[in-house]
Amino acid sequence: MPPFDHRRLAERAGRWLVAGLLAAGLLIPSPAWAKGSKPDWHDHPGFFPLDKLGILERKDLTVEINLQGAMLRMVAKAVRATEPEFAGVIEDLRAVRVQVAEVEELDLEAIGRRVATASEWLESNDWQAVVRTRDQGEQTHIYTRDIDDEIHGMAILVVDASEVVVINIVGGIDLEQVVGLGEALGIRYLTQTHEDQTGEEPEP
Repeated sequence: MPPFDHRRLAERAGRWLVAGLLAAGLLIPSPAWAKGSKPDWHDHPGFFPLDKLGILERKDLTVEINLQGAMLRMVAKAVRATEPEFAGVIEDLRAVRVQVAEVEELDLEAIGRRVATASEWLESNDWQAVVRTRDQGEQTHIYTRDIDDEIHGMAILVVDASEVVVINIVGGIDLEQVVGLGEALGIRYLTQTHEDQTGEEPEP
């Protein structure tokens, strides 16, 4: 599998952030959760508690991206003229969260245990595994939160030879949109999700 292009994602996220701020006239009210309350999308069925499960520690992160709520809508507005399909996808999402760490600095045995714990949490909270692969210490887990045949969230856990990647997409999205989102963000695992969605049970 090609490596996750996290540099492209970080670069694009930075440009979108600036564009969103400009579209909003640089006037962004202080969100309520900044004062101690949690964002309302934390109660969304597609929310995956990255911080609570602690797969990666913040000190180890080489990339951390949190696009959420009003910021996603501002980004959608800012890029609609140049990327209308992408804008249409993200404006209905509640959050896109990405964490990346290089394996050189990590205890991979501990990471493996945390990934297993996270997978158990997902499965016990009614998430469905659409991709599970393990090969020579590398592994990929992709889950969706489905309600009434609609996807309300995605969780992606990847450990490969160079990095560990954790992604949570919160909000309604269909598989065709997943491909477009993956291409726009440089997340090839999302394209794999679509290709592997055959209705067969993934390998344990």
